[in-house]
Amino acid sequence: MRIIIEWSSKEAAQAFMSDPSYVPHLKARTAGSNSHHFLIEGKDDLS
Repeated sequence: MRIIIEWSSKEAAQAFMSDPSYVPHLKARTAGSNSHHFLIEGKDDLS
């Protein structure tokens, strides 16, 4: 399964992943799965 989430910035994504209210959910989710997180900058070099 792949999930793609669009964030307003790299900092926003990192803030979400380290938010104290999310950390217990992150730990529970990753305990029962293999998770790989990638931050990929979306940019348009043609514009």
